[in-house]
Amino acid sequence: MPRRESCSSIWRGWGMSEWTTIAELADTNPGSLPANTDRGFRFRYIDLGSVDDGAIDWQRVQYISYKDAPSRARRVCITGDALFGTVRPNLQSHGYVPGGHIDPLVASTGFTVIRAHEDVADGRYIFFSLLSENILRQSVNAAVGSNYPAVTDRDVRQFRLFAPPVEQQSKIADVLASLDTQIQKTEALIAKLEKVKEGLLQDLLTRGIDENGQLRPSPEQAPELYKDSPLGLIPISWEIRNLDQIADVVDPQPDHRTPPAVEDGVPYVGIGDFDSEGAIDTASCRKVSFSAYEKQKSSFSVTPGDIIYGKIGTLGRPKKLPNGTYALSANVVLIQPSSYKALLFYALNSSRTEKQILDITNTTSQPALGIEKVRKLLFPIPELGEAEEISIRLEKLSDCIQREASRLISLNLIKQGLMDDLLTGRVRVTPLLDQAQATTPA
Repeated sequence: MPRRESCSSIWRGWGMSEWTTIAELADTNPGSLPANTDRGFRFRYIDLGSVDDGAIDWQRVQYISYKDAPSRARRVCITGDALFGTVRPNLQSHGYVPGGHIDPLVASTGFTVIRAHEDVADGRYIFFSLLSENILRQSVNAAVGSNYPAVTDRDVRQFRLFAPPVEQQSKIADVLASLDTQIQKTEALIAKLEKVKEGLLQDLLTRGIDENGQLRPSPEQAPELYKDSPLGLIPISWEIRNLDQIADVVDPQPDHRTPPAVEDGVPYVGIGDFDSEGAIDTASCRKVSFSAYEKQKSSFSVTPGDIIYGKIGTLGRPKKLPNGTYALSANVVLIQPSSYKALLFYALNSSRTEKQILDITNTTSQPALGIEKVRKLLFPIPELGEAEEISIRLEKLSDCIQREASRLISLNLIKQGLMDDLLTGRVRVTPLLDQAQATTPA
């Protein structure tokens, strides 16, 4: 068929001629299950819920037979296909089918299946382009509907993208896929470290560390080392204390009135205003007047390492406060430890504290914590030396997780920058790779 002649002709020179439509590079929805499909035919079904932000969650792609499949299970997929989620395209529920799948794959009609013409396009390159700001902007502009804005298959075919020769597309896809691999490995490592931390937190805050620097044997192994308490078994040398015995608990907005928002003011910080690195996201914070900040400052002062704790709406989820100029939301309490500062932060994150919160809030119709309830929360407290050792071990692991989280942010920023450059032709991939090769030691 002559369909590729117009596509090849646009590559005779550089510049805007390299911008073309998806229809010039690929077939869309090239295969569908016919109505007479054997009712016992089994396949893996990719629905919209199994794809999120450019990734197919293959654990959610279930096996199903044709007779039990929803009517939307019709689009046949093969290795190398890109899937464009047509419903709410701003969510970018797009995916890519990599190699290694033996079983038949069928996608929902909520996707447009895009199959690259191999001589002019790389399927991976098309997939990365679907996640670009360029395609996002076009899809949002083309979407129709208020509750469920959607684009049509025809819209998708007409989306325009930068399309250098296929050899360059493949190199660009290699670069971005390599970054994706690093991102996925870092995400997996963070998830693993979080699991380790969860287990360590449970052990250290229930068993502690003995005089030899080892985790104390469990109550099952050495019941003589433990005693009963309102929180269950704790080491014999530990004590149970109320929060207000080891910290000042302050209501930052005792009148419970949220100050009016202003356009250019002081950040008004709540639990949801922290980024993944634990810093206050001042750009997205609600802003209040400087006089509202001064009013709080006249009642209390914040020291770095003080803690806020959600009391209305979002309950718990303690956050450490940094240096800076900001006011505190009426939806939090301020906890200022007089001792055991590091340990208390982790104890506030523990399952024992979460259980106390659940016991309190289960008796109310709306989840909320009065400040007196917060002050009377119970905590198991070791002797000072043991508490410091527990804190050191938890801090080391937390620092490790934080370093990986920072690396993940950096990798995502690098990927976004490369996508902006390479998928628009702003930077050519060949000189970029030549430069990298020239600077790599032999």
